[in-house]
Amino acid sequence: MVRKFEYLNDEQAKHFLEHGYIVVRSAFTREQAAEFTSEMWAWAAIKDLLGGEERIDEKAATWGDSFIVNLGTEELAQQPESLSPKELDNWHVDGDFFIHFLDSPEQALLVIPLFSDIQPRGGGTMIATEGIGLVANYLANHPEGVRPVKLGLLPSDSAAKEPKDDPGFWSHPKAIQGCSKFVELTGEVGDVVLMHPLMLHSASKNHLRIPRVITNPPVALEQPFVFARENEDDYSLVEKKTLRALGKSRFNFKPTTERRNIVPARVAIQKQMEEEQRGRLAQIKA
Repeated sequence: MVRKFEYLNDEQAKHFLEHGYIVVRSAFTREQAAEFTSEMWAWAAIKDLLGGEERIDEKAATWGDSFIVNLGTEELAQQPESLSPKELDNWHVDGDFFIHFLDSPEQALLVIPLFSDIQPRGGGTMIATEGIGLVANYLANHPEGVRPVKLGLLPSDSAAKEPKDDPGFWSHPKAIQGCSKFVELTGEVGDVVLMHPLMLHSASKNHLRIPRVITNPPVALEQPFVFARENEDDYSLVEKKTLRALGKSRFNFKPTTERRNIVPARVAIQKQMEEEQRGRLAQIKA
């Protein structure tokens, strides 16, 4: 039985299979967005009280409601030209908390709701649509799974002291140099971007100094993706896109090591900061 779409039309499905993403326009209203972001603007008051954002420690300037805010800088505002996408320094695939396999269920989609209007050069997410195929083929060739490392991926069984010393090391910056199709994601409050989980993406530079506000809620599957289904009509659009990226109509992928979660580097850093703070408090009390 052919699976019918509940929301998507044929044109949207075709766009996803071709480019690996779609934009759902006006998924929520400006009024609904304002309810979530009203308290966030206290950040402006914080900056005023502390003498400007340049005096605030970036590591301690996160906002606890999971908003991802790009404020830009005065220096960027003075730059007439944007960086080439290949020059951006934050290219990655999401999912720093698990060993990645081609069929991993932990990161089923990349979801970006827009809580502010985002104009060109306004710090929107930059995506490399060709990256899906590059990452998919890399994962297909590494059934042992790979773990995320700084600016790359490393086979899970690697014993290399430095990731770059392993022949199986994947470098995001190096992979990006082979891409030529980039899209800067812009839109209005209430739009939601839905992307293939293997989409290479990066934050871009905010030259406009208009706060860019997004979130990145996780979507996971109950079971791993399947690329060798008995009935072709049972493939999801994500599975179809992965197969197309691999250049195959069917691919019987089997992990050779167990699926497992890992402690992200960011969590380890946060834990270290908390321990250091507790140590300072203990010294004060003493």
